[in-house]
Amino acid sequence: APFGGDEQVAFSPDGKTLAYTCKKLNGTDAAVSTNTDIYLYSVVSGTTENITEGMKGYDNDPKWSPDGSRIVWLSMEPPGYESDRNRLFEYAIQQKTRKELLMRADAGSGESTPFPPPVNTVQWTADSKQIVFTASISGTKQVFLYDMAGKQAAVKQITQHQADYNELTIAGAGKTLSIVVSRTDMAMPSELFRLQLNGEAKMITNTNASSWGSLKKGAVKKRM
Repeated sequence: APFGGDEQVAFSPDGKTLAYTCKKLNGTDAAVSTNTDIYLYSVVSGTTENITEGMKGYDNDPKWSPDGSRIVWLSMEPPGYESDRNRLFEYAIQQKTRKELLMRADAGSGESTPFPPPVNTVQWTADSKQIVFTASISGTKQVFLYDMAGKQAAVKQITQHQADYNELTIAGAGKTLSIVVSRTDMAMPSELFRLQLNGEAKMITNTNASSWGSLKKGAVKKRM
């Protein structure tokens, strides 16, 4: 997979199935196409299943739900274009069905429309009912919560700061949900923050203070 790392491989919670990203192309096709697929390899039977068959773009970063019933991944639609919008897809293991997540009803027509910002980092909550993810919006990266437990799935934007929230890790679920992210902005190098669901961000590291803290910072204002 292009630019692949260990995020392209994931064992199921029971250790019986391995999800991995692979581009099974050769020669020129391998050089110019981003058509990677997500495969499920059964450690027990030795069989392999392509769960993104027919999806011609860049499919990558598989992540299992903690209960092992579903798997999500990032997907770009056109082949050969590495900078397209990352969509979020889900595959149900027992039903063998897949669908695009983060769809929302249009206020005017009532029809489902895709979540516009490209998705970056994705993490499941411990109860497999919610997904915390980052997405690029208005020149920044913000943190969002996708709740699948209600009658109608909903996306909630948690942060709205002039900053980039990058690496993301979570623990717990519901009222016990704990979110820790790395955050950087135009006046501060990367530090770790703990997020509340109301958007409040509390810095928990200050490793750059000795070299960065004494420098005068320029004013940064949103102009869009």
